[in-house]
Amino acid sequence: MEYAYSVSEGQATHAWGRGTGTGGPPPSEYYITASGSAVDADDGTNTIEIYFSNTDGDFSLYAFVYDAVKAEFEFYLGTTDYILLANIIRNLDAEGEQMQGAFLGPYTYANGSTHTLTNLVFSVDRVPDYYYSAD
Repeated sequence: MEYAYSVSEGQATHAWGRGTGTGGPPPSEYYITASGSAVDADDGTNTIEIYFSNTDGDFSLYAFVYDAVKAEFEFYLGTTDYILLANIIRNLDAEGEQMQGAFLGPYTYANGSTHTLTNLVFSVDRVPDYYYSAD
């Protein structure tokens, strides 16, 4: 099934991305989210989350898809260093700009049945970074 996600919750009324992590800059994680509607965003349905996590200097890239009944599907998109990630994702750290990127699949998830994620292309508002304490 093909989805066109366009609305989310959070710091904007539409799809957004930001850097995050513990303590302060630079971000150790990046998070992008979009939902089919504001209600879907609140319910955790028809939502996609793209997550980049820095572990030992390399970023692990994932996409999480939540369908209409809240079933979660995790897709591993690969691993990269920061330099390549910043070249894959335009405006990765440019708050207030459009964060844009593409992951051309297919990527598959198997859990009794096979689901495929293809042509993951996005352009979202890059909202300010958010840092939380490690406590």
